[in-house]
Amino acid sequence: MTSPPRSAERRDVITGFRRRLDDLIHGGDRRTDTRCLVLLADSGSGKTSILREVTADADVSIGWATAAELSWRAPYSVIGDALGSAVPDTLGADTDEYFLTAVDDWAGAGRCLLVLDDAHHADAASLNVLLSVVDAARDLPLTILVAARPLPQREYLTRLMRRADVGVVGIPPMDAMDLDVLVHDHHGAWPTARLQSALAPAQGNPLHATTILDDLDRGGVLIRVGDRLDVARDAEPAPAAWVADSIAARIDSLEPSAHDLAVKLALWGGPTHLEDLAALSAVPAAALLTPAQALLGAGVADFDATGRLATTHDAVTEAVTERTPFPLRAVVHRAIAERVGDADPVARAFHLRAAGADPREIEVADDSAAHVLAAVPSVRADLLTDAVDAAAAAGRSTQLLSLERVLALARSGQLDRADEAARTALAVADDMDVIARLYRIRLFVLTARGAMDETIETIDSLAGVDLPERSRRVLTDLRNYVTLFGGRAPLPMQPYGPIADLTLTGLVAEALRSCLVGHTHQAVEYAAEASRRFMPTEPGPDGVDSSEGASADLWPPFVELYHGGPRVAAETMNDTIMRERERGTDWQTTYRQLIQASILTVRGQLSDAAATYDTAFEKVAVGDEAVPSLAMGGRVTIDIARGDFASAERRVEDWDAGRVGHGVLVRQFGLPDIERQKMLIFEARRRHRPAAAMASAAWSGAIDQHAYAWAATISPACARVAVRAMEPSLLERIAHDLDTLLPRPLSPATAAPVRLATAIACADSADLVTIGVEVAAAAHELDDMFLEVAGWEEAAVAAATAGDRDRAIGLARRALQRAEDAGADGLQARVLSRMRAAGVRVTTAGRRRASTGWESLTPTESQVTELVAMGVSGPDIAARLFMSPRTVQTHVSHVLAKLGLRTRVELAAAASARTSG
Repeated sequence: MTSPPRSAERRDVITGFRRRLDDLIHGGDRRTDTRCLVLLADSGSGKTSILREVTADADVSIGWATAAELSWRAPYSVIGDALGSAVPDTLGADTDEYFLTAVDDWAGAGRCLLVLDDAHHADAASLNVLLSVVDAARDLPLTILVAARPLPQREYLTRLMRRADVGVVGIPPMDAMDLDVLVHDHHGAWPTARLQSALAPAQGNPLHATTILDDLDRGGVLIRVGDRLDVARDAEPAPAAWVADSIAARIDSLEPSAHDLAVKLALWGGPTHLEDLAALSAVPAAALLTPAQALLGAGVADFDATGRLATTHDAVTEAVTERTPFPLRAVVHRAIAERVGDADPVARAFHLRAAGADPREIEVADDSAAHVLAAVPSVRADLLTDAVDAAAAAGRSTQLLSLERVLALARSGQLDRADEAARTALAVADDMDVIARLYRIRLFVLTARGAMDETIETIDSLAGVDLPERSRRVLTDLRNYVTLFGGRAPLPMQPYGPIADLTLTGLVAEALRSCLVGHTHQAVEYAAEASRRFMPTEPGPDGVDSSEGASADLWPPFVELYHGGPRVAAETMNDTIMRERERGTDWQTTYRQLIQASILTVRGQLSDAAATYDTAFEKVAVGDEAVPSLAMGGRVTIDIARGDFASAERRVEDWDAGRVGHGVLVRQFGLPDIERQKMLIFEARRRHRPAAAMASAAWSGAIDQHAYAWAATISPACARVAVRAMEPSLLERIAHDLDTLLPRPLSPATAAPVRLATAIACADSADLVTIGVEVAAAAHELDDMFLEVAGWEEAAVAAATAGDRDRAIGLARRALQRAEDAGADGLQARVLSRMRAAGVRVTTAGRRRASTGWESLTPTESQVTELVAMGVSGPDIAARLFMSPRTVQTHVSHVLAKLGLRTRVELAAAASARTSG
């Protein structure tokens, strides 16, 4: 995030802003990879005018939306206006993808500019989509321009401005020269000293200055003398000191019918058609022509591009609202609620609450709104915030509303706000069931934020509280889960209890414990059952709610990675993605992407994995979630595999320094994965003794943690490092632990690496050749690229050691070809280095893939290209290939670069021509 010095002159800032926008539109900021600019300024500072000025000559397709004061209660309304796409009648888990498809199609035809003005008023759903649009803009010919006030603070805007790829520009006040230009632009003459003095109260605020100027003009006291504009010497009264006073004066001067229309327009809360406003008084729209013209003449309203009437500024809406007594406002809000009716349950609920309707009527309306917003918890949270405030002001109980608000905030991933709201609600709650659920939700939030110590302390502090029995059991199981997930103690070797006695949270914990200690067959069963029982929205018959076992859907693919292997894990992940869409558990997306990326990594789909990791880390960097060590370790693994050792070292250094995300890091399950990455970096740098020291630390850490299944997966690498560093004692310890500690029978995913590591430690060269080949074949069936390369590699080195040069070269080429297919240059370098050390020089890995042209496309890129040519949208491609829309767009971007094309339209045409030709 960047911002100019506050002392910068306004015109210089605007000029620089325009140049930067032009650079982004015509090629992007290659230094910072910026694709989005945010114009941040106070009310009346001229944001809209600046946006129009800097975009006036933009030779691109422009999508523009201006949020109104009550846009926040209309989900997706702002992004829909910007894209010219109607909001679907039914909002579901796929609504975000609907709008991303519209972005994809729009930008696929050429360069585009998306402009969101007054974004501080936008609905949370639109702002959340905006974050995804900025992600997509890295791989689309799309630039985003946003204007907003610093206040009110909006969570998703704050996240947007935290991003490293977003530039934030503050606009200073006008100086004397700017005010002179403003006068000249309005009246074609330069101000005299007297007029300059009259404009001084504006203090450089454009809206205030314009208001003063208009008031003087309406008062007939502006006089023109040649090319100068002056104020009549006998001018009385003096212009209003504040914008609000001037607006109030204008409103008070309106005829009754125009004043009545201004009140209805202001309370409607946004642009609307004259027909709707006329219906509030049961008159034809034609009856409003005169009062509407009066509003236009007074400068308090204007028509937008779609023919809807709107106030000219928030200040108008605020002034009208403040000057209208509540009983009169209540009548108008009631009329608006009846006008929108069932067509807009969210607006109806808002206006009934604003009208002070009967609590039962409001409750029914809120239930209808909740049904509409079930898949949009971010907007639901904002509506509930308004509901809680209104209930408190009316002296009614807020306990249930506060509980629902906390849950909506948690479900929308606004973890800090959810925690704050939960603490506030707990301070006044007296219903024990509500208190119990608030604590359960808060503990889930603390866990997701990585506050493991605070979670455990909070659970322990509830020991003396008289909670319902089920809540007490959930807390016990949650303590076990947090202790396990946060690596606070070695994994228990005994189950947490009889499966029938465990809550859903306990079942999730037992699935993970069983998996990591090596009882993966049971773990698969428990993880699947936990996912089946998870109820993301309403309590089920056994009392399960969305704060209990909230991560249940995430773990089946993770468990399968240690049981059935990456191929089976990928199939299970596809089921997880489908459940996420069906259940609307969007808050899980970041964590699911991290697990999905780990599976893609092991399968050797390194480009897909890197894009998926990076997308998730972008969200973590601006959100509230903690960063798990296995995710960071997986991203480092990709760097090492690709041969980008400098990036791998930088990531590890950032982790050690706490510079990842917002600095809350979790050593997931207590696993020493960062030590494993340091081992691999040292090995890649051919520093074998430090590598062996890290291998020893990683191995000891895994064994001491009782994480035997994880130890099995890293055993071939640790054994290899021990051999290269000539550390027989480490090699013996690895073989001994694998033989005596791992529960039998081994799973398909652990049997192959255990066999290879044991052979490295104990077998002679001839047996190691045989075992290496067999492990490579087994790894191929598992779709484990790293293990397959390792199998061929160990067989090749063993053959070379035994003097069978020809066979060694053949086996090495199998390893090199598999690494080449994955784009794993780092693995290729390791194989070649070991073969040279064994006295065998391998000259080629076979035919290398071209770097440009159709032959350079990877299998996934070819699949994506084929679907693009068929006219399939980005989100639909993502659904078919079980990847994120961002990953799809990354593939499209790579394909365009390789083929020398600019847009999806060109790609579709080229692919179709190639197929038909």
